Amino acid sequence: MNTRTQALAGLAGLAVSCLVLVSACGGSGSPPTVSTTARSSATTSATSAPTQTLSPAEQDLNSAKDAVSKFVSVTDALGSDSYLSLGKLSTVATPSGKAIAHWRFVLTSRRVKQWKQVGKTSIVSSQAKATSGKSFDVTACLDLSKVNLVDKAGKSVVAAGRLPRVQYTYKVTKIPLGFFVDDDTVGGQAC
Repeated sequence: MNTRTQALAGLAGLAVSCLVLVSACGGSGSPPTVSTTARSSATTSATSAPTQTLSPAEQDLNSAKDAVSKFVSVTDALGSDSYLSLGKLSTVATPSGKAIAHWRFVLTSRRVKQWKQVGKTSIVSSQAKATSGKSFDVTACLDLSKVNLVDKAGKSVVAAGRLPRVQYTYKVTKIPLGFFVDDDTVGGQAC
C-alpha cells in the first residue's frame, strides 16, 4: 500500500467512525421511530373525538376570555408572592393601559403594607363581545370567597361586607402579540 492509499483508508475509517458516533448519539437527522401501536392509538383518539371549527370571530371571543383568565391568574400570583416581579403584569396587560397602572399601584401598596393574598380567585362565568375588530368587552363573575388578604401578623384586612362574587368588566385589546387586558372595572354588583 502506498502513502496515498493509506491516507484514503484512514479517512474512510474516520468517516465510518464519525457516522457510528453520530447515529449512536441520535444525530442522524432522521426522526425517531414510533411503534405501530403508538401510531394506531394516536389515530384512533384523533378520529374518535369530534372536532369543532370556530370562526375567526368566535376564536377572538375565546381568546379575549382567555386573556382575562390569564390576567386574573397573574394578579393572584403577584398578590400571593411579594418576591415575584411586577413586570409579569406586562405579559397579560397592555403597557399603556389603565389595568397595568392600577394593578402596579394596588400590588405595590399591598407590598409596602406587607399584606399578602391567600387563596385564588376563580372565574365562575365570562362572556365576551366584540366592540370593534381589535377590542373586546369581557364581563366576568369572579368568586372571591376563597381569597383573603392578610397583614404580616396573618390577620385578615378584607372588609367585612365584601361580596363573595363580584362582576368585573374587562376591556381586552388584540395586538399582533396576542390578546391583553387594557382596563378592568369592578361592576360592584353581585353575580
